[in-house]
Amino acid sequence: MSDLVSDPLFGRLIGQQIGNNAHAEADRIRAETALDSEKQMSGNAVLVVGLLKSQMDTLASNEASLDVAIAGVRGVTREILNELRRADPNNPMLDKKLRDAVFDVNFQDQVVRQKNTGWKDRAGKQQEYRDAAYGAEGANKGGPEKSKITPNKAVRKAAGVPEDHIPDRERFIALIGRLANELKAHDPNASILTEVIKYVQ
Repeated sequence: MSDLVSDPLFGRLIGQQIGNNAHAEADRIRAETALDSEKQMSGNAVLVVGLLKSQMDTLASNEASLDVAIAGVRGVTREILNELRRADPNNPMLDKKLRDAVFDVNFQDQVVRQKNTGWKDRAGKQQEYRDAAYGAEGANKGGPEKSKITPNKAVRKAAGVPEDHIPDRERFIALIGRLANELKAHDPNASILTEVIKYVQ
């Protein structure tokens, strides 16, 4: 045994084995660390994918809600345009090119409002955007109450909406008022005056 201890080759063999064992341990630790890191990265990836899916579901839901809301607005607009066509066939807003111009002006105005904002910012300002679009606070779905309906003068001017149009209804009511005054001068007790007065006042 003493011969082995004094043999330099034996010493080198022992040293080499110790080194190999140390390297093997280091490799094992590195492998375990790499495996743990991969597991952690894999877990993080699952969390990120879950978060992204949740956000995409939210965005898809918001997009669906927006599509449905726009469909509702289009429905209201169609009915109002039909009523306008019946009441005032010469109204300039029946001209599609003019309505397209009004749309474009409002569209660009909203683009400017939303510039440099994220979807979370915009989600928090939905009511503010609706109020601005309708020109009245608390305006949802079909728009404001009758007493709060006002034109957007800046948009009308930018879109080239004529300012001098007098609706046919106003002309007709004015004519009825003149006829009522003529009738009243000849027959103040005429029964038709009762019906006419509620339209001209």
